[in-house]
Amino acid sequence: MSGWRCLISVSFLLTILLELTYQGPPAPLLMMSYSMRSTVVFHCAHTLVASVLLNPHAEAHEAIFDLDLPHLAFISNFTMTINNTVYIAEVKEKHQAKKIYEEVHQQGKTAAHVGIRDRESEKFRISTNLAAGTEGPFTLAYEKLLQGHQG
Repeated sequence: MSGWRCLISVSFLLTILLELTYQGPPAPLLMMSYSMRSTVVFHCAHTLVASVLLNPHAEAHEAIFDLDLPHLAFISNFTMTINNTVYIAEVKEKHQAKKIYEEVHQQGKTAAHVGIRDRESEKFRISTNLAAGTEGPFTLAYEKLLQGHQG
């Protein structure tokens, strides 16, 4: 399969697999926009997934994205912008990162956590907590080395 066909298939699969979920009432956060852009340079595919969420409620709400990356792809960046301040994700030890996220979540503040789900390295869960009445743009970038074929 050519690099472009593979990338299109991956992009289509990612669009299907990336979903906004919530646990019961009240109504979920609103997804104001969603886009995905892939660029191929030589044998490297760079994909940027961007989403803007809005919390119109009087209390904080959480959104969870499940993301299946292509085999051997890796996340290269995750950022969110809150009140005109850009926050770039930091790599932390798994338990420490989850603890920090839970503490901020309990305070009703905006936070995000990217972690592996189902013990598989290509399956990620992105948890985002948006404070009451805020809008949050989120951007995730991932890279994949494409296999070259002669002919």
